[in-house]
Amino acid sequence: MSDIESRPRVEGSDVAGKEIGHSLHKVERRDWWLWGTAVLIMLLLASAVCLLSFSSPWRERDTLLQSQLESAASGLVALILLFSLFAVNQQITIKKLRRGLAEEMAKTAEVFEKLDILDQLTGLYNRRGVTELLPAEMARADRQGYTLTALMLDLNRLKQINDGYGHSAGDLALVEFARRLRKGVRSSDLPVRVGGDEFLVLLPECTAA
Repeated sequence: MSDIESRPRVEGSDVAGKEIGHSLHKVERRDWWLWGTAVLIMLLLASAVCLLSFSSPWRERDTLLQSQLESAASGLVALILLFSLFAVNQQITIKKLRRGLAEEMAKTAEVFEKLDILDQLTGLYNRRGVTELLPAEMARADRQGYTLTALMLDLNRLKQINDGYGHSAGDLALVEFARRLRKGVRSSDLPVRVGGDEFLVLLPECTAA
């Protein structure tokens, strides 16, 4: 992996991602609490029904009625247990869906982050990207004691290309220039399209000479 790929991510996107993850975690904990409470209440009701059925005052007076009560209580218990299992299964399914959604949101946030700091036409870092990354590069150069050189480039006669052949041809010229610029620098260098026909390359551990 190149040094550019391992550079720090935009702080704002990291904070947003953490907030989304924290919110999803809170919702998940609340759902588990609600489901657990519902299951506990159903189990308590089932226990109460069983207790009442087995301690019924009609137990000695009417054996048939007692038998029917016991059957009804057993059926109710079975239904409650089945519903509890169904609720737990649904909760597990929802949890898996939420986990998948969180992963998709993280991937989407990463894509938007890259789009936010990359020039859409050339694929190079844009002005915002270099604004975010330059302080870290300067601090690293100062900490490790190496030279950090900034190379300013200007693409000549781009306006003439746009006027003579249209902006589509000018865009093609910019894309081709960016391709050659990326190919001509090291993997540790940082090529940037500042805007229009202006480009910048940050060259760590490289002197002006």
